[in-house]
Amino acid sequence: MRRHHRIDPAKLAIRYVLGLALLVLFVMGGHGLHIITGKQGALDEEVLNVSGRQRMLSQRILLLAHKYNDDSDARYEALLSESVEIFTSSHDWITSNAVVPGTAVHSHYFSTTGANLDQRSLEFTKLANELRSFEPGSALALSAAAKLEEIALVNLLSELNTAVALFEAAANKRASTLEHIQIAVVAATLVIIALEVLLIFYPAHRTMTGMINRLRHQAWHDQLTGLINRAEFVERTKSLIDRYPDELENIIVLGLDLDGFKQINDTMGHPAGDLVLQSVASTLRDELNEMGGISEVHVSRVGGDEFLVSLHTDSTRPGAFALRIGQQLIDAVEQPIAVTTDERKSQDCSVGVSIGFALLSQTNGEIEAALGNADIALYKSKQGGKGIVTLFEPEMRRQIEREHRIKHELRTAIRGLEFRAFFQPQIDLNTGRVAGVEALARWKHPGKGIVGPADFIEMAEEVKLIDALDGQIILNAFQEFKRCRSNGIDLGTLSVNASGMALRDPEFCEVLSKVAAAHDIGSQQVTVEVLENILLKEDDPSLETIRKLSQAGFGVAIDDFGVGFSSLARVGYLNVSAIKIDRLLTSEAESSNMSKVLHATAAMAKGLNARLFAEGIETASHMQIMRSIGVEIGQGFFWAHPMSADDLCEWIKEEHRYCLKVV
Repeated sequence: MRRHHRIDPAKLAIRYVLGLALLVLFVMGGHGLHIITGKQGALDEEVLNVSGRQRMLSQRILLLAHKYNDDSDARYEALLSESVEIFTSSHDWITSNAVVPGTAVHSHYFSTTGANLDQRSLEFTKLANELRSFEPGSALALSAAAKLEEIALVNLLSELNTAVALFEAAANKRASTLEHIQIAVVAATLVIIALEVLLIFYPAHRTMTGMINRLRHQAWHDQLTGLINRAEFVERTKSLIDRYPDELENIIVLGLDLDGFKQINDTMGHPAGDLVLQSVASTLRDELNEMGGISEVHVSRVGGDEFLVSLHTDSTRPGAFALRIGQQLIDAVEQPIAVTTDERKSQDCSVGVSIGFALLSQTNGEIEAALGNADIALYKSKQGGKGIVTLFEPEMRRQIEREHRIKHELRTAIRGLEFRAFFQPQIDLNTGRVAGVEALARWKHPGKGIVGPADFIEMAEEVKLIDALDGQIILNAFQEFKRCRSNGIDLGTLSVNASGMALRDPEFCEVLSKVAAAHDIGSQQVTVEVLENILLKEDDPSLETIRKLSQAGFGVAIDDFGVGFSSLARVGYLNVSAIKIDRLLTSEAESSNMSKVLHATAAMAKGLNARLFAEGIETASHMQIMRSIGVEIGQGFFWAHPMSADDLCEWIKEEHRYCLKVV
């Protein structure tokens, strides 16, 4: 694997500061050198101009000297005086500003071995000034003019030419030197820029590029497994559709969920769970890449233990193909996985996987809808026992939507107090009289009318509303029971049902006692029916609640006995007051084998000193059989269906007038 070269940011910053300082230094040095070069060039140009003017002035002074002698016009004397003055000041400026000690120009102007230009110039100007003091045309004036001409033409002009040549040579030399220095500065600046690019900007760019690549990888991949995440999965699945627009039935999406993964996390720790996820991801990727019939495949981890797969197959039966590869994936994932625990011990563990899949053709290429279909199919696989592959069918979505609708309506119904208690009479089989009633839940649906428990009890348990529903039914049952009694109707005892969730509430017994007392109903008149599967777990809090109910005087009946897995030891320990034979056993009562079971149940009830009830009695034969084996109380359609309190009162008045009492 290629490693990204990382530069220490602190070292990179030091390099940057040093490089920037050198760059600024050289840029400022180059700028200063440019200014110096400009100034020196201007000075050299001025020196050349002045020295050249000195040559011209020497000849002008000589000409004016002759004019002065030939014509006594005062104008020539003034011009001669002005020219001598300019020559003198120019000479002084040159010797002060342009003659640098140690140079050839300095030796030319101030040589100590013979006549020099400085002396020659002073002698020339002195002689020109003396000429002006003589009478024009006089012998002295003519002699001075002759000497002046000799100096100007023989020595001074030649030496001034030499001076100009020396100034030009010096200027050229300085210009060349400055030019080389400027080139060197520019070259050094370029070298520094190149070094900054090489040592600063390129490493920074490389580090930044690596960081961007890592961030991009993190943005589109799962960090634990290295698989793509959901967003990238959707994009790659879109690319599948773009490449195979006419083969949507051959594009398949699969949803996978691990079975038993939570137990590994809980028992072996999250590090072990991470290793399992990495192993599963590698297995899925390798298995799918090696399978034949797949032209392109993408694997994604989208949750804790959830994965997605999209693929294109050349198979002419894509549904059957998906079922086959799904089973292969299940077999591969279920292989033992070696993980190292916190104690550094290697241990084998295994997980299962449930799979649901859908075809893109079912949603006309809508990816999110297809993923939703795959998720619904996965849910069905989980419901079917896990470790199963399920193909999505449209009816699954309709069923899920129906369940969601019912769950929503349940919540609304709980808030709107739409649940009512219906009552089914319980008949004493020995006397044929009403011994009591059982309160059963019914939903007074605003659109569907009265709805039976088969359509909502399981949903209520799933959405954790069963305890609230129980509370509404029990309260309504007490209210109606009291109302019937106030109207002169004696219903005997009242049986109410309590779910496991309600019984796990440590205050259930206390609340039930208060509600019963508020309705003037004694605890001995109330029987709480519990399902026998509640007795499965020894440490279930509901067992303590059942004991409290018995101690408080409430009857406790085990409902639907014979179809669950209750423990006989716990049945005896709880001191229940009644056992109710399930309707399934009652329906098979005429069978000889079932007769033995029923007789054994009756014997057990007698041994526990518990009354024996039977529900689901629908025929006279059922009633006779149950009475023959010792059943005391029966209920079923043979006598009456569950009914509202008002209908119950009418039924009592018509069928069991003896229940009417004077209030």
